Parts: sequence; structure tokens; C-alpha cells
Amino acid sequence: MNKRILALVLCLCLCAAVMTTASAAKVIKLNTSWGENSSVQKAALRFGELLSEQSGGAYEVRVYPSNQLASGNQQTAVEMVQSGDIEMSMFGMTVLSFLDDRLAVVNMPFLINSYDDADKYLFDKSAESRLALDSILAENGMVSVAFGEAGFRQITNSKHVIASPEDLKGLKIRVLSTCPMFFDLYGQGGLGADATAINMSEVFTALQQGVVDGQENAVDTAKSYRLNEVQDYLTCWNGVYDAVAFVASPVFWDQAGDDAAMIQACAEQAMQEQIASCRASVESILAEFAQTMTITELTDEQIAAFKTAVEPVYDLWFDKIGADLLAKFGYVR
Repeated sequence: MNKRILALVLCLCLCAAVMTTASAAKVIKLNTSWGENSSVQKAALRFGELLSEQSGGAYEVRVYPSNQLASGNQQTAVEMVQSGDIEMSMFGMTVLSFLDDRLAVVNMPFLINSYDDADKYLFDKSAESRLALDSILAENGMVSVAFGEAGFRQITNSKHVIASPEDLKGLKIRVLSTCPMFFDLYGQGGLGADATAINMSEVFTALQQGVVDGQENAVDTAKSYRLNEVQDYLTCWNGVYDAVAFVASPVFWDQAGDDAAMIQACAEQAMQEQIASCRASVESILAEFAQTMTITELTDEQIAAFKTAVEPVYDLWFDKIGADLLAKFGYVR
């Protein structure tokens, strides 16, 4: 009798183990390059909610802000997605451009000048410009799932008001090491600042300690990293636009199989909501910053001076990006 009871218990335990394994959710590690209070981080969490709902709990999305899975190093995070160590990630195009010079096209100065331009060139999935980006990302070991908005990258510093290109000369400005074009744009090839590469996870401390005088980022990003606490001046020049690339590891995407369409639909919905949220928050963030910072809105004449100053950057990058791709984004010599 005891043997029968023992056999029955073992059978029940085995069945329970099988059922538990069958019902366990598939885990997606989702990395982002933004802080916890950003619209991108909220979109990542929203994506997890949508996918859990649509899959009936078959998927669990675990979100890791500020490139935590790569110890804060953005380039390492990119490589981990390529290798499959991270299933999905949200990167700024500025982060990805080290992979391929052509990806710098999104961030070229004054190329995307408005939200209408962004909608036309990036968020229309059938646009030649968007299809080209999807293809380039694929060539570089990533699946382009959806696009969101980082916004227009504004310049901050702790020294003085920046109202002309001359005001940048000599300032130590932090730029991303992953965006080679920025060294020409903010450095001697363009605006004449001392362009210095620092990881985003270290920027707050670098500004606080005076290692650099300023930095450039969308205001949503600046708020998420509390950069307003260590900067005194902000200039809205709208010279550089940045998009959010929601990408997946090819390894994970292949394993997703028929679920890939559902995952992509959830990603697209989350990013559509993120775009709306990001655009709606700009004025309120600037109003918040204005309580402790001097905000400078440039006139059309002042912006024209910046456009003239950065023209040499197109000479340096025209062949690297290619005439055909630049034309897809509306730039023709």
C-alpha cells in the first residue's frame, strides 16, 4: 500500500512540475538607454503590459533602464542584443550609429526640422527612408521592430548663455562616443567646442564635478537623468533630432516564430503612445527647468547662423552616408 501511495505522490509531483513548466511565461529582457522617469522607460513598461495581455500571460517582459544589463555601457548593450544575450532593446539612433556610418543620417544637423518631418521620414513604415533604416539595422545584426521619439536634442552648459555658434567655442561638451558624427558637429569641424566622450551613466557626475561644461540631449532624457540639477543654461536650437529604435536580437526573433507579429504589434502601439507622450511633455519639462535654469529660445536669424556653421559637417559626411540615403530624407546637393 505504501508503495502505491508513494508512486501516486511521485506521479502527482511529476504532473505538477510538467504543468508548471508548461505554464511558465517566456521572459523577454528589455534594455533601454534611458532613465526610469523617461517616456521611453514608460513605453517599455507599457509594451510589457500589452504583450502580457495579448499573449494571455505567455510572455513576461523584464525592463532594465540605463543599460543596466551592460553596466551602463551603451556599446556593450548593443553588442549583447546582437549576440542574443539581450532579447530586445530601445536605443537612440545616436547610440547605434557607431555600427554603420549610414545610421548617422537621422541625426544630421537640421535634416529633420519638425515633427511632420519625423512622421514622414521615420514613423511612416512604408517610407523609403524608414525601409532603408530597417534594412541597415538588419545588416548590422538587429531586427527593427518599431520606432519611437527621443526628440530634439538641446544644448545645456554651466558657463553662460549660448545664443550663437561662437558661444560654444572652447566649451567642453559631452557627446556620445557611439556617434562619431557628433565629434565633427560639436567639435572643430562644426561648432568649435571641445567634444568629449562620456558614458551616459557618468554624465551627471562629470557635469557636477566640472569635468565637462555641458552636454546635449532631448529634454526628456535630461530630466530622466536629473541633468537640470547640475546645469544652469539651456538653449533650444532644434539642430539635431533623435529617434528611438526598438530592436530585437535575431536569435530571439527567430525563436518567436508566429508570435513575432503579435510582439511587433504591441511594440508599435507602445511606441505610438510614447511619441504622443514625448511631444506633449516638452513644454512642461522646459517650464520645470526654467525654475532653476536660464532657457534660451533662438530666433530664426540666430538659427540661420547655426545652420551656416554646421554646413561643413555635410561635406565630411556626405560620402559616408551616401547621396541616395540622404535624398530619401530630403537632402539633395
